[in-house]
Amino acid sequence: MKVMIVEDDPDVRQLLEMVLEEMNLKQAIFNNAASALAQVEKILPDLIIMDIMMPQIDGFELCQRLKNNSRTKHIPILAITGYDSKENRKKMFLCGADDYLAKPFDLSSITGKIRALLGLR
Repeated sequence: MKVMIVEDDPDVRQLLEMVLEEMNLKQAIFNNAASALAQVEKILPDLIIMDIMMPQIDGFELCQRLKNNSRTKHIPILAITGYDSKENRKKMFLCGADDYLAKPFDLSSITGKIRALLGLR
């Protein structure tokens, strides 16, 4: 299984890479939404983990574009953010995200959400 990470913070990207390696999951890693959008149809990941607050194209717009695309709308999306609020949470779910996690998160939380979204035990 392959997971796409879209995260502009290098420390968070590195943490997510480590988590996915521990879970024996392949990774496609991008530091911005534009690069991810350019490659997503070629990669067709089984899960996308994305930051919400990113430069140029934010996670809200990225999520909407992915969910409005017939080739990518089926891919589950886990949104992560350091700017947790009821408004951001609601807006992200309205954009089509399948789950949401506030930063900082603990490893068991992110691992549990990844397993659930991928249908792993």
